[in-house]
Amino acid sequence: MWISLLDAEAPTKRAATPAPVDEKTPAREAAIVCASCGNHITRGSERTTVLDSHEHRFMNPAGLLFHIGCFSHAIGCVVIGPPSLEYAWFPGFAWRIARCGQCHDHMGWHFRSASGVGFFGLRFDRLREGDGGRSDAT
Repeated sequence: MWISLLDAEAPTKRAATPAPVDEKTPAREAAIVCASCGNHITRGSERTTVLDSHEHRFMNPAGLLFHIGCFSHAIGCVVIGPPSLEYAWFPGFAWRIARCGQCHDHMGWHFRSASGVGFFGLRFDRLREGDGGRSDAT
């Protein structure tokens, strides 16, 4: 009787079911990295809209034009300095400087409202797509 359990024709033996052919593994999302050193800054999925747009162009008091994108999080940035409401580009949001956590390049600004809502305004000229790793520079 126990020999019939090993028999290829035994009713208890079941064939493995292959995975469906059309089943796909999600692609790894590309990181957005510091253009200078390759440090992972954020991801495309962190894009957000502020004042009805993801992208904005602003001029600072010195006459420099900045093209920025808004991101909910930027784990590769270090925020420095005291919050300021001077020349605030987003009404009701104080800003602080955001630097790359690795090379300390100026990446943009972190904006925070009095209620604690915050986002990053990152300079497109300081960003590029990366390989999805933590850092390209080793």
